[in-house]
Amino acid sequence: MAHCPFDFFSDGKKHNICLVGGGGKTTVVYELAAAWAACGRKVLVLTSTHILCPADGSFAADVPAVQKLWQQGRYAVIGTPEFATGKLTLPPQSVYEALKLQADVILCEADGSRHPFDQFIVSKTPAGRWGEAEDLGGPAVFLASDASNFVNGQILYVDGGIQAYIGKQPS
Repeated sequence: MAHCPFDFFSDGKKHNICLVGGGGKTTVVYELAAAWAACGRKVLVLTSTHILCPADGSFAADVPAVQKLWQQGRYAVIGTPEFATGKLTLPPQSVYEALKLQADVILCEADGSRHPFDQFIVSKTPAGRWGEAEDLGGPAVFLASDASNFVNGQILYVDGGIQAYIGKQPS
């Protein structure tokens, strides 16, 4: 068996590792996956948002395809193909559930994505998006100006309107 980089597998535990950040995550994930697969580990790769489909044939569309790659000593990448971009998105939940306990390590390229709860919040926010730093400029100028001299004890929500929705359900 080849020397395994960062070989913490001898602890007998299953490992989930997510890489988050800007630039280079996909390369690192695929390099680690290949190295650990060469050491005889069952490596499962997925994304929480989008990941470039591997060029080396490591994409597996279903559970049998993953198991075949593992039998060949290779890592497996699962996801849902997005044909317009050539990338993979979240894998089907059923595929992930069937494989998560079989893998020695799961590598997730997280892309700094927000939790699925994000979609719920954004869909309920009248502005339809999360705020940006630039959205604070106008209110900050107002509060620092003479125009706000008679504003006391108030909370100025800069929240895209979500406060107007919270606690109110559509009828």
